[in-house]
Amino acid sequence: MNKGTVVLDASALLAFFHREAGSDVVENVLRQGSVCMSAVNYAEVVIKHVAKGKDAGTLRELIRKLGIVVIAFDESSAEAVARLKPKTTTWGLSMADCACLTLAKQLDALALTADTVWANIKDECDIKLIRNRNVET
Repeated sequence: MNKGTVVLDASALLAFFHREAGSDVVENVLRQGSVCMSAVNYAEVVIKHVAKGKDAGTLRELIRKLGIVVIAFDESSAEAVARLKPKTTTWGLSMADCACLTLAKQLDALALTADTVWANIKDECDIKLIRNRNVET
């Protein structure tokens, strides 16, 4: 994968599904293709989907139809997340957030998120916010 690849954070995909602010940005990215997400972030989306009484299999099919490739989370990814996590505690990023950032860095891709605090993470990978930014300094 390359710079044309976009790695979705769960927050971006959930914003798209719920037609929240920024969903149009996600929709445009999905139309352009070459979109993936970490299995960790996919799990976040599935958890929210199932919590609303919906079927995980239906979500899996929708993800496939949208052309989103779910990338396995392996030992190398786990170790990279462990190295990144301490650098992000100031901004309260979760392990799943770090999984998304790590995958984007590994693929030399753009990370797409609804979490405006990610604008503070400057050195890990390219990040695009789908919403207006009220960034902490």
